Amino acid sequence: MLKYDPLAVFRTSTTPAGLYARNRWIGLEHDPAWRVDFDKTVSALRRGQLKNGGWADSPLLTINRLFGLHLTVREPDERINNALDWLTIMSNPSDPALCRVCGKEIIPPSFQDMPFVKGPVPDLLKAALLFLSVLFGRGREGAVMKQYDDLLKRFDPEIGRWRGMATTQNFLRALVVHPNYTVSKEVQSAVKSLGKLQGRSGLWKGGVNPYLMVNALGHLDMSDSDKQIKAAFRGLVHAQSRDGTWGRRHKEWNTFLVVHAINRKPSLL
Repeated sequence: MLKYDPLAVFRTSTTPAGLYARNRWIGLEHDPAWRVDFDKTVSALRRGQLKNGGWADSPLLTINRLFGLHLTVREPDERINNALDWLTIMSNPSDPALCRVCGKEIIPPSFQDMPFVKGPVPDLLKAALLFLSVLFGRGREGAVMKQYDDLLKRFDPEIGRWRGMATTQNFLRALVVHPNYTVSKEVQSAVKSLGKLQGRSGLWKGGVNPYLMVNALGHLDMSDSDKQIKAAFRGLVHAQSRDGTWGRRHKEWNTFLVVHAINRKPSLL
């Protein structure tokens, strides 16, 4: 069991993750203060959206805003769908005139509080686009399924994952939210491969983000993933700070990921 209250950090938070926690985990959805904070945050997230659907002609900023809207408004609307359409165009590497991420866009320091790690931008964009498409109910579209199939084709069976640990984490994050792909042999192989990187502490080595990984694995129903989650939970119990959070930086976000994983797999804690 956890020694300290992990929800304390969220009680007055106005971030998308904090508002989600106040609503779903603390039960403050009927609190007038929560509604005021919710409206202000959603208004700020929507502010600046261009007619083409994106924000500042930046795929990375657009991803950030869409994920914030997923945690708050939840349901897709015309503006969200326009943003997803724009991201789809921007992620098309076959048209250099349209692709804004072909090694040109630099990941900004503000790109945080996201379920992805920093890595090659084209791969990050592809993973985020697929992830968001599923979250907003577009996972069954033919174009989305085709891009998922392309992800699997890039899997390297010799190493049991994709080339590059950042790309592996980001691609796996996109795959675990789609019911058609959580049972794929590539996902199963990647999970086994990641298990070999888990140390005695229960946390992973080799550049694996423990908060993101335990959250991603929480979406799976596999014996290998559950075994890793159980070990990771043991390590995270010992690593929890007295204020109930985890990590030295991005404490609220790390805590959100851990609590979300615990809520999905409470029997493994």
